[in-house]
Amino acid sequence: MTIFDEFWSHVDKTGGPDRLKWEPGEPCHGDGSPCWIWIAGLSKKGYGYLYSQRCRQVLAHRVAWELENGELIRPAQCVMHWCDHRACVNPDHLYLGSKQDVTLKLCARGRHNSQTHPERQSRGSRSRHKLTDEDVREIRRLYRAGMRQSELAKKFNVSSGHIGGIRDGRSWKHLEDE
Repeated sequence: MTIFDEFWSHVDKTGGPDRLKWEPGEPCHGDGSPCWIWIAGLSKKGYGYLYSQRCRQVLAHRVAWELENGELIRPAQCVMHWCDHRACVNPDHLYLGSKQDVTLKLCARGRHNSQTHPERQSRGSRSRHKLTDEDVREIRRLYRAGMRQSELAKKFNVSSGHIGGIRDGRSWKHLEDE
């Protein structure tokens, strides 16, 4: 059995138990063809995987794309799913994109980490556009009055480093102290 045959022997080409299909009417219109579901091993996130000869975990949809297209995927490239089904390895449902394309697609579908788990963002990135000019003036006033930097950070839900930048004038330079 060839590597090609071995790989495709772990695929259900009927669309899987729930007969998933890439349907017309989706954001990227499909042709109604069924997803080919990887049935060997699935990651916690639902992606199919297998192990390479070097005992390294490899994503099945990347291998499917390489087998079908006969060329290696550059490290900066991602294999993306038109059908949005992570276990699908149907080459007609796969295309190459960049990491930026992945982020844009996730944002468009409301599944980007910043939308689904805002608590996982760093406090600095959450707060960058959150403070108003009045907040910054209040931070500076409270600091001069003796409030500690860590207390200010909690009060305004920003990082202590952000407060330090405001305090020292490294950020929010456009605001003059009154």
